[in-house]
Amino acid sequence: MLPFLMNDAAIASGQAFLVGELEKQKKAINEPLSSFTWSRDIPFDMGGGAVEFVSNMYAEFATSGTNEDGIVNSATNVIPIIQANLSKDLAKVFPWMNNLRITFLDTYKMQTAGKSIEPVLQSGLQLAWNKTLDKSCYTGFSAFGTTGLVNSPLVNAANVAQNAGATSRLWKDKTADEILADINTLLSAQWAAVEYSDGDIANQINLAPDKYGYLVGRKVSEAGNVSLLTYILDNNIATKRGANLAIVPCRQCVGAGASNTDRMVAYVNRKDRIAFDITVPLTKGMTSANVTDVAYLTNYFAFFSELQILYPQAIRYADGY
Repeated sequence: MLPFLMNDAAIASGQAFLVGELEKQKKAINEPLSSFTWSRDIPFDMGGGAVEFVSNMYAEFATSGTNEDGIVNSATNVIPIIQANLSKDLAKVFPWMNNLRITFLDTYKMQTAGKSIEPVLQSGLQLAWNKTLDKSCYTGFSAFGTTGLVNSPLVNAANVAQNAGATSRLWKDKTADEILADINTLLSAQWAAVEYSDGDIANQINLAPDKYGYLVGRKVSEAGNVSLLTYILDNNIATKRGANLAIVPCRQCVGAGASNTDRMVAYVNRKDRIAFDITVPLTKGMTSANVTDVAYLTNYFAFFSELQILYPQAIRYADGY
């Protein structure tokens, strides 16, 4: 009697049916690990149609005459006149398109198996769309001359201070108080730029994910029982002025600073200070059969704007931490 052999050749031939019969097939499809955060960090508006630009109107005020304070008495009757200078800025709007391509044979096979490939491709389409919006909001497109939240030339940037020994700017080499001072220096500079308006002090700071993790993992002191992040959130100048400050990880901050150092971004996360428009949401355009490729092509399109930094002084950068 010949011995029963279980080898690769046997599985690939006469016993191949066992591979399908004796497997547990899970319904979930494991998609690529990825993330996008533009909708968290950027206020946005929907609607407007297939336009080429989004416009924003600005007003500047001045008084004419020699009596700039407007005080009138027996010594002077010069009454100043308020004047307004109106201007308009234009933000580019980009058309975006992707096609879903499903071959006839794939469709036929999936019908036989009682499944569809389209939901998988739809997930890929959504991911591609959101990745494009992430890039538009954070860094812009160099090919089209646009920038974003972490690299705008309109925003002032400065390095964080060195530690007490003047040997390093990195947080790993600083005390808890020195790190808090870096945060407060950034917030104070931004607050000063908006003329100390409490309503316009920064309510969000984006920083590199590893630095966020460092703040979460490090205690205030050996005797302390709270994280450095909690300590900073409770003791920063923005919180003391009534802002609900959020400190969040942002991968686009990695290497965005001077000399490829990490960058902190303090800003007012509010649509009247920073804006983004999706003038046409992701829309299914048309489906056609391509005889040459023996496939169905479905077009999807959308329109979105570049990031609009309405008030550059409401944003501030700090590098090198």
